[in-house]
Amino acid sequence: MSAAAVCVRLRATIDLRDGSVGYLAGRGRSVDEIADACEMSRADVRAAMRAADVREGRCTLWCATATCQSYARGEAHSATLDRALALGWRHDLRARLLCPRCSR
Repeated sequence: MSAAAVCVRLRATIDLRDGSVGYLAGRGRSVDEIADACEMSRADVRAAMRAADVREGRCTLWCATATCQSYARGEAHSATLDRALALGWRHDLRARLLCPRCSR
């Protein structure tokens, strides 16, 4: 097998964008900034963040508003929820979690 064929096979299995999404999300970047940097759609960014969470053992809580892309990340679900509530996230009357901007 030629070196070029090996590179083509490796390129299909290794996606550097997945690691970049996890790194940028860990640094507090917005979904739009991550999507621009990695040349991905918002939906692809959310899917990559879910994959990174599973791989790293993290938890991401998303704002329940359909158009909002705010999120809070942490190590465990309870710790992430406590941190989000301390930062101003609130539950609405339907028990959905909303970011501070959407809860107003």
